Amino acid sequence: MKEWYLIGNSTKPNMLGGYENQGFLDYKEDAFFEALETDIATTVLLYNSDLSIKKEIRCIMQGNVADTQLQSTQRKGLFACGTAKDGMYVFFENAYWLIIGFPGTNGIYQKVTMSLCQFQLRWQNSDKKIIERWAYAEDFTKYSNGLIGNYTLTIGDNQYGVILPIDTETKNLKRDMRFPMDFDDNEQPDIYKLTNRKVKLSDNNYSGHGGTMIVTMSLDVFNPDNDKKITLENGQEVWICNYNRSRSHLPSTTQPPNKTTDLTANIEYRGKPVINIGGYSKTFSAKFLNSSGDILSNITPIWKVTTPDDIVNKYIHHSVTDGKLCIKADYNEKLFDSKIRIDLSDPDKLCSAYILVEFGGGI
Repeated sequence: MKEWYLIGNSTKPNMLGGYENQGFLDYKEDAFFEALETDIATTVLLYNSDLSIKKEIRCIMQGNVADTQLQSTQRKGLFACGTAKDGMYVFFENAYWLIIGFPGTNGIYQKVTMSLCQFQLRWQNSDKKIIERWAYAEDFTKYSNGLIGNYTLTIGDNQYGVILPIDTETKNLKRDMRFPMDFDDNEQPDIYKLTNRKVKLSDNNYSGHGGTMIVTMSLDVFNPDNDKKITLENGQEVWICNYNRSRSHLPSTTQPPNKTTDLTANIEYRGKPVINIGGYSKTFSAKFLNSSGDILSNITPIWKVTTPDDIVNKYIHHSVTDGKLCIKADYNEKLFDSKIRIDLSDPDKLCSAYILVEFGGGI
């Protein structure tokens, strides 16, 4: 007689004792996390759309051995569930890759498709800032002879489809805006004009999964009177179309003070004008200067913080210590895409300055 507890060739070890489905659900992601710690995975940086927030993570990159030129600009990435969104950037092999498309998951890992960003699109917005976004471009002139015109003038018919992440800056891109799409050191760069814009995937329809848009760029004419080469804060020389010299191209939202006397007010802070929600408080300092540029330390700064609504006001806290303004923000997703205004003046209101501050946070 064969005992029931003896294990033979037809009876395999069973550690779960009849609860295999529940056991699999409990440990379904463990194998993938173990794979992320092996050599088949790699360490990359995950960025938001303006590169202001980054996170070092492990992932598995697929498609590194391409068979065609087009495949060499495409990759697939396997991430831990809930990590990546459409419109984020992955910094891999010293290049930026834009996540394009709706992220998919099988419950064990998340899979995304990525395209290699070939250049940075730059423009000057209405708030006196130079905006930069890494972009992936597709040739839209595949079936054209490359020329359009009439009896008077013949110009190129080159068109590109440029894919960008959706954020507060790219939402404001409008038709007829012009952009340089060429080498920065070119003496006369090729200029393209935005002729169409379409939303590919938007958080309005798929909440929490990010978004990208595709803009059609058509070849335009270089205008030496309006298209200028400028120098950024990092020393890089770049071309900007329709550059207005009265606007500061430095990446700062500080507004010029209202000078009613020879007194000038400035708001100073470290890094960017961004407060991380759920993080440490950010400190803003006041600097008052006379007409000779000397710092006046005997003036008491007057601070004012203005919020767009009661919801934002509920989650921020501010105080003044030794003349410095400190602002802390509680973690709440409602703060994203919101801004507050900070005003500075002297007690006699002889000079003033203000800045617009955004909210950021971990990915």
